[in-house]
Amino acid sequence: MDKPKTPWVTKFVATVFDAAPWMTVNKEHVAFPNGGEIEDFYQVILRHFALMVPITSDGKVVMVRGYRHGPGRSEFAFPGGFIDPGEAPDTAVSRELLE
Repeated sequence: MDKPKTPWVTKFVATVFDAAPWMTVNKEHVAFPNGGEIEDFYQVILRHFALMVPITSDGKVVMVRGYRHGPGRSEFAFPGGFIDPGEAPDTAVSRELLE
């Protein structure tokens, strides 16, 4: 049986970017079980989202095409989106697929 892993210890956290509720970036000072440390470990916290890979009865994969501002062009992607507060993931998947 494997020995349980010892978690890192977070010694300090500072939020360096906050775009709540979409995304937060924290800078952490963390210590390892072996004594090593990292003073600038960045953690990206994203809002919960649901993503699906719909397959039709004849075996075709359904994708959507939409504009993505990052690359500056339209691209294909699997249907998905953010899970609203208090919403179950399967409900979010159904809603996103209809959208």
